[in-house]
Amino acid sequence: MRKHFFALALIGATALILTTSCGGGSSNGKGGEAAATDKPKPADNHYTEKDLVQKDLTADGINATVLAPKDAYVIWSKDKSEATVYGGKFFKFSINVSDTEQTAEGLYEILKPLVSNTQVNPDFVKFVEDKETGWLKENKGGKLSFVILVPRKAGNYKISDGMAFDDSPDQNTDYTAEDIKAEYAAGRSFKAKS
Repeated sequence: MRKHFFALALIGATALILTTSCGGGSSNGKGGEAAATDKPKPADNHYTEKDLVQKDLTADGINATVLAPKDAYVIWSKDKSEATVYGGKFFKFSINVSDTEQTAEGLYEILKPLVSNTQVNPDFVKFVEDKETGWLKENKGGKLSFVILVPRKAGNYKISDGMAFDDSPDQNTDYTAEDIKAEYAAGRSFKAKS
């Protein structure tokens, strides 16, 4: 019975990962109210990895460092369940905190086969990059998305491209492959302090 419950929980988690890793996030039909922030919106630039600088996210409630555009800042979701490093319309990636007892490596081993299963994820084409606790994947439309799992003291951080529609100042964004690669490089640089 416990194995069945665990399998159902993983399928639900995979659906969440697949949704957020496509940059789709969630929409509650409120017409796309963007998250309120008192910070000025960064320029809508396309970035590459060489444009990114080291940022400490501790003051924003995330005990970690990451590469991001110079003017990037953190936007928390309305329900405070997800933080996004927001560097403008073409640079935003989400950080979810998980308190699971599963290690990042163990969770990766469970999720990767589900993500690549075309019955569960019919848009899946291939892993462009596959590294220990994360992947960069391509869908049938040629779009890229990623998930990176980073261990923390009690649980994991899940980093994925994009931002929930209702929380985004820009709502829909048509990312280029280079945009996603810059976000992926930033996500790979994420270092938890504890």
